[in-house]
Amino acid sequence: MRLIRRFNDLERGALIELDELDGLQLGTKPGSIACIFENELFQYDLRGDPLLWRELKEYFRLRSVPGSEEELQAQIHTGIYELTSRQLSRGKNFYVERYNEGGMSGGIVCSDFWLQRGIPLLTGRFRKMKESW
Repeated sequence: MRLIRRFNDLERGALIELDELDGLQLGTKPGSIACIFENELFQYDLRGDPLLWRELKEYFRLRSVPGSEEELQAQIHTGIYELTSRQLSRGKNFYVERYNEGGMSGGIVCSDFWLQRGIPLLTGRFRKMKESW
């Protein structure tokens, strides 16, 4: 674990992301893709990120399973826009009032987290599920 943390500190553009696949519906196609949000991450970038994660989980409960990774990624971007009225943009954070539960970054969503870690991780979970159908 120490080696992974050291790598992550030195190579910010190529983090090793540890993921738990518990909760994924393997073997059969699920009714919705919300299960890829089931296991929350150990660490997010800013305080608004976990709240957006939870809202996306609910958002995807009402959506059918996408046919491809590209479609999933497009749906995540659409979901983020529909929930926050903001688009992800590298290097740009944005504020969502209802996500403000206090703290220095309360209510702030980190676009870079979603573009570089969140969406790729969710895509990986989707890929793992789809391979099992």
